Amino acid sequence: MTEYDTESQVTDAQHAALQLANVDEATRNAALESIADAIRDHETEIREANATDVAEAEAMLEQGEYTQALVDRLKLD
Repeated sequence: MTEYDTESQVTDAQHAALQLANVDEATRNAALESIADAIRDHETEIREANATDVAEAEAMLEQGEYTQALVDRLKLD
């Protein structure tokens, strides 16, 4: 199995955005509510993954590879 690369993710997101732009308001709202529910249902895992990402970014900041602004944008507050 191959890794889902960034280029594929961008392409899929663009297709999804076009599809979403052409659905009625009720369908779009239902989709957004489902997304919000999924985020709430997985908040702990999302925050744990974010903490890992921020820690790695802070290490890269110390090495001069990232800026503080980038690290700050990663943080979920």
